[in-house]
Amino acid sequence: MFKLSALLILCSPALSFAETPFSGTWVVQPQLTAFSGRSLSFMIERGSYRRTSCVPTPEVPTDGRDHPVAGDPFVQSMSVRLLDANRVEVAQRVAGKLAWKGSYTVGKDRNSMVLNYEDHRPSNAVSGTVQYVREGEVITNAHLLSGTWKPEKLLGLSPSGSTLTFHDTDHGLSMTASDGRAFDIKFDRQDYPLSGYLEGATVQVGLRRPTVMQINRKQQGMLVEMTIAPLSEDGQTLSFGPLDEQCQSKVTYAMSKQPSP
Repeated sequence: MFKLSALLILCSPALSFAETPFSGTWVVQPQLTAFSGRSLSFMIERGSYRRTSCVPTPEVPTDGRDHPVAGDPFVQSMSVRLLDANRVEVAQRVAGKLAWKGSYTVGKDRNSMVLNYEDHRPSNAVSGTVQYVREGEVITNAHLLSGTWKPEKLLGLSPSGSTLTFHDTDHGLSMTASDGRAFDIKFDRQDYPLSGYLEGATVQVGLRRPTVMQINRKQQGMLVEMTIAPLSEDGQTLSFGPLDEQCQSKVTYAMSKQPSP
């Protein structure tokens, strides 16, 4: 449903794109980050790891070795290590290179969890820390990470993941990000390359309204993320809200416009 609605919106009659209110530099305010949508779920038992909240649902041994993963546009292989009764390390690779790495640590209360991650998919790696709370009871006879976890707070985000800069062009809009990603698009309902990221990444950008931007991101032709980004009435705050299509989870970043130099 999300995929269909996203494409229909961007195929609506074109608005005037000569100048947009998005032009400028925007910086994330981590303390104002909000989470919504589906929570994160795992099952780790009898030497096997499964992430059950996303599609596809990978299942690999917890032996610390690299194992192939099928059907995921972002992951070709994955390794999982049980560091101890409270900690699990997951590493994802593309073409043999590290793409994403996360260390999950369940608190002593068994109902809180912290994820420290490194995202190496953009050309400038991004790191961050997210705090979670358990939903439901602790699962018996399984690793403590097993269960469902709701994200509560973004505890930290590296400068490489904090800034977006948009520029109006005579044909559309360009963007550069502190993580190295960039695009230069026309408002013609076509997919354009997203540089500074994994090979095969494209974007399509349109306006729902003059102050609401939508970005559809694809990987190898598959819609993987839909971002709705409305501006505040005073034009100084951008609510940048990517929806992960695989996991149906959403993060909304409050971004403040920086003064013009």
